[in-house]
Amino acid sequence: MEALRPPRSRRPRRSYLTAPQGEIEFYQGADDRVKVERELKRRKVDKRFIGDRRRLYYGYEITLENLLPTGAKVTLHDQIPVPRHEDIKVKQESAEPQPAEQTELNLLDWELTLAAGERQVVRFDFTVEHPQGMSLVGLP
Repeated sequence: MEALRPPRSRRPRRSYLTAPQGEIEFYQGADDRVKVERELKRRKVDKRFIGDRRRLYYGYEITLENLLPTGAKVTLHDQIPVPRHEDIKVKQESAEPQPAEQTELNLLDWELTLAAGERQVVRFDFTVEHPQGMSLVGLP
């Protein structure tokens, strides 16, 4: 006689990709109770030309606020422009706090821990240099 089993929908789900007692992380999406605002704080075009080159200055400020009743571990991702032309140079000037990682594609990652009700500000600045006659697309 066959043993009675609960219907499939009521069976506990198992993961065969992790070891017993192992840990696994799931991305569950953004939480509305961690507020994030990104704002352009600085945009300056240098009126002087260095040789035949023009320099643009940009500064961004990202404000994070934890509205949860508990602490939150947050990974913040951002990016500075990646030039597609050899005559365009992009350089990160500053970042506060320093990113945990910066890739060759100028991806910036910060690992932040916010206490309940805490607010934290991340700032970064970069410059873009390009030949005088060249027009740039995709920058504010």
